[in-house]
Amino acid sequence: MGHIIQVELPPEVFEQVAKKAHKNGKTPEQQVADWAQANATSIADEIEEVPPDPNDPLEKLFGTLEGVPPDWAHNHDYYIAEYLAEKKMGIKPAK
Repeated sequence: MGHIIQVELPPEVFEQVAKKAHKNGKTPEQQVADWAQANATSIADEIEEVPPDPNDPLEKLFGTLEGVPPDWAHNHDYYIAEYLAEKKMGIKPAK
């Protein structure tokens, strides 16, 4: 089963997507989903590993916490933002 993602597009972008979708016999949603699937590998390749910041106040906690994702040390800002988005703003993360 796939995941649902809602994306707000500027009108000019949506128009381009809708034209391409119509040309391909698809809905705009199908067109965007197909684009995302076709580009998932190249998008993942663009994500760079960021070295730890020695001035990060959470640095001393790395490796001391149990039950956190294995990449927490490098991606803790992402996980904190994800938590805040979900708990404080009601935004469900895309998984």
